[in-house]
Amino acid sequence: MKELMFIGGLVVVACIVEFSKTFGLDFQTSLWVLCYLVLFAFTVYALTEYLYIKIATILPLMAVGFLACWVPAYDFWSINEMRSLGQYAYGANRVMWYANGWYQIGIGILIIVGGYAALYYLEQEQ
Repeated sequence: MKELMFIGGLVVVACIVEFSKTFGLDFQTSLWVLCYLVLFAFTVYALTEYLYIKIATILPLMAVGFLACWVPAYDFWSINEMRSLGQYAYGANRVMWYANGWYQIGIGILIIVGGYAALYYLEQEQ
């Protein structure tokens, strides 16, 4: 049994390493992103299976939730982008636009409002 758990752990670590290589992330950031994605998937599953909520009614929220799972990756990519531009290119504590919290909140609000407006429009067409 211990051998099987060890092999399973190696497979999980190998998948995380491959994920981090694919997206250009370090191991810790990849682990956080994958944990958030798994938690997101379980939440969507619970909402649709146990609370009987239709996927169409929560689709804009799902899009924002999926994008929110990638926030650690946005931060990691932003830090590396700033290092490549030079320390004094935009100041010491600046981040790229996609890692700025205000932009992320604004994009999330746009997706939610636009998504529910589209759902409302599609329901009126029927």
